[in-house]
Amino acid sequence: MKNITNLTEKTVDELNNIIKFNEKFRARKRAEAILLSYKGKTVNEIIGILDLQKQAVWKWFRNFEKNGIESLHEKPGRGRKSPLRDLNIDEVKAIAINCPSVPIVNARIREKFNIKVSNETMRKFLKNLQIKLDSSKKSTTKET
Repeated sequence: MKNITNLTEKTVDELNNIIKFNEKFRARKRAEAILLSYKGKTVNEIIGILDLQKQAVWKWFRNFEKNGIESLHEKPGRGRKSPLRDLNIDEVKAIAINCPSVPIVNARIREKFNIKVSNETMRKFLKNLQIKLDSSKKSTTKET
């Protein structure tokens, strides 16, 4: 396979939409590489334009030939898993309800479960649980 060929107008439109509107950087880069190839650019030109590795571009091309547009998107489950994912949500909520700030919640979670995460990670975790901590240390927490 030298270049991506035989794209339908619909596929070209989908690729352009991914480039313009997709929130994921990697999907946009992959779509752009596919379109540049379709427009006749060589792999060496594409890696120069998009600042990529040659092996990555070839892999994207092979995946695109095999799986189409779906190959541009990350598969679920990739990346490092949070150590917080296995915690008992009710216990976390009980701890958070009685704490005035994220650092204090984080310290208590660390003591109880021996899990170390940053305060920012803990803040995001609590936000996903819909637990909002007030900013002042005097106030109590709220569940929203």
